[in-house]
Amino acid sequence: MCLSVVGASGLSVQAQVAEGGATGGAEAFSVSKPRLAMQAFGWVRDTVRSWAVLGVDQEDPVPGIASAAVTLRLGGKIVGRGGDAAGDGRSLVRALREARSEALRRLPIDRDATYEQRLADAARRITISMELGGKMVLMDAASLQEVAMIVAPGLEGVAVRLGDTVQAVFPEAMLISRINAGQAVAGLISEVSGNANLAFSSLSDLRDQSGLRVYRFETMQIAQPAPGEPGTFMHRGGKVVPMSSMTIDGLVEFADGLAQHLMHRRWPGVEPYGMFGTMDPVQGRFTNGLASPLEQATCAYSLIRYASLMRADKQIATRATAQAHKLMRDLAKVLEDEPDPASDVASAAMCAVVLMNMSVQDSEQGLAGLSRRCNAKLDEALAHPAGVDERVLPLVAWAIAMRVQVRPGEFEGAQQLVRELFLQSLDGQVVGMMPWLGWAELAISKGEPEVPVKVALERMRDRVWAHQLTVRDAGDDSADLVGGIVFTKSSNPLPSWNTARAVAFLATMLGDPRLTAKDDQSGQIVKLLGSLRFLKQLSAREAETHMYTWPGRARWGVRAALWDQEMPVQASALTLLCLIETLESLDQISSDQSE
Repeated sequence: MCLSVVGASGLSVQAQVAEGGATGGAEAFSVSKPRLAMQAFGWVRDTVRSWAVLGVDQEDPVPGIASAAVTLRLGGKIVGRGGDAAGDGRSLVRALREARSEALRRLPIDRDATYEQRLADAARRITISMELGGKMVLMDAASLQEVAMIVAPGLEGVAVRLGDTVQAVFPEAMLISRINAGQAVAGLISEVSGNANLAFSSLSDLRDQSGLRVYRFETMQIAQPAPGEPGTFMHRGGKVVPMSSMTIDGLVEFADGLAQHLMHRRWPGVEPYGMFGTMDPVQGRFTNGLASPLEQATCAYSLIRYASLMRADKQIATRATAQAHKLMRDLAKVLEDEPDPASDVASAAMCAVVLMNMSVQDSEQGLAGLSRRCNAKLDEALAHPAGVDERVLPLVAWAIAMRVQVRPGEFEGAQQLVRELFLQSLDGQVVGMMPWLGWAELAISKGEPEVPVKVALERMRDRVWAHQLTVRDAGDDSADLVGGIVFTKSSNPLPSWNTARAVAFLATMLGDPRLTAKDDQSGQIVKLLGSLRFLKQLSAREAETHMYTWPGRARWGVRAALWDQEMPVQASALTLLCLIETLESLDQISSDQSE
């Protein structure tokens, strides 16, 4: 028996099912067979290059493929996608036939006398991504939330069977669409049943009442990073970053790349709009338009700090300084439809910090005016800290502590604000106030022989490292998660770019002998480099950009998570600050050892 359903959402694959297909009636393809997988990819590549016609009864080039998906891209944009979950020895052929047919319809080529030649040219520029699925494993999850917890994001696909109809969603489709396995299953239930309301029913009820079955399956992915290049094995849409790359040179390269990525977000016109916000490199767009004043000021601060880094590339540093000044001048010019950075205490605080680092002259009327407005907002916060949102109070405290350098009369008020935040917070809450509260403390304890809240900071550091994923935590299939920080005891920990928030001040602590003793430096360096490895894993390098419409513009940008391709400004800016603090601390340690 053979049925097929085309998913309306565009995420699920056209699925044909033979008897036993959904449960892997044939000997299932194993992800431990890389040689056969590469052989299959070579066949797909050659078929695409020649636009060869595939026979209806043609068998797969290698045996035992339970499911398969093929994605064809031209210039980073998907022009063809197909998949099959029959597991009857023809899944890859069907997937390629579907992707090829869609590509031939969507390629921007007129059917004139030059059609064949231009079709051949397009074939050479097309990049291929192929996923081969192993045996489908039945899940008895009671809810969609449980499905999301069970299925490894980016590594496993999901399928739904109702009667003789099967629909499947492969990992890459979930990665580029930013949906989890539970959301994918909800869409599949709607498609196989023709009833969108069923997606809100419990899976247990659906199993009992309609016989619906939900499966998960491992996949092996091979993709071309660029046209004409050989296929390469991918892990969660990219390549696992080895710890061996976390050298001084590797950290500097990462910092250089992040600085350039942030500068690629600048507004291209003459209007004083500053920079764009969150980037969606898959679609080639910015999801929220312009960056907020807080995001722009944070970016400017990271670029100013990068430019002062001794190891920074000089040409990039020069451009970074110019870009930071341009961002601040643009923020100072408040247009009619724009928010005044000084009207919000968080953006006012960050702007004040940036301007202090820029040494703004009175002759720079725009920046001087912005500085006065931001400091007036900080004056209000210092006088009435209870009126400040507790989520941004650590950032505000840092700005107030920083300006003690030019307003020594405010020292006691700044000190009281910072210390009360420590005293009123539980150990776990202190982590959430980093890095701002830590930097605020160092600003008011500058020059003192000891840091008065040293014990609280050490407990905070120990807490962070206790939640750092190790090789044992991650397991063999999730080496890319190692080093990430997660504050959860769930069975499926999911670290994100917020690792940068937790780790940035720990990098500062490393270089301060008051907070890190010499005999503890080596251990702290190892842990810190582990988290920087994870942050580099989050950044888009050549392997990851095979999924993107904007490969160059997105390069080095830090993604929200390994299964969320969007790139928030704060993710890249905070990660750049982590690298800067780490490099400066390592240089300080080296200098101390040489004395």
